[in-house]
Amino acid sequence: MRVSGRVNPEDYLSTLRTLYEALHESREQMKSARFVINRVVDKARRAQLDAAYQQTEVPFVQAVQAGHQFMYDDLKERLSTARQRLDALLGQLTNRWRGHPVQ
Repeated sequence: MRVSGRVNPEDYLSTLRTLYEALHESREQMKSARFVINRVVDKARRAQLDAAYQQTEVPFVQAVQAGHQFMYDDLKERLSTARQRLDALLGQLTNRWRGHPVQ
């Protein structure tokens, strides 16, 4: 994270911990989404959800790579994008689930 001036190490570490916890939480949500998608019987619907899942997965991979390179601004940006896509994917799964059984 780019900052000017002095940085309190505890604040910095707390922010990093929050980022990594959000990444872990999002991974768990991705696992749940994959489980539901795998249960979809309708081939066209499943293909649509698989495509959305893959589009969600890309920024997660980029966020992890940024973290491994200690590029925390990039991690934060890619994680934000990934979480937006994940929210949209989960919304698709939830709306379908409420309206109809998984097919």
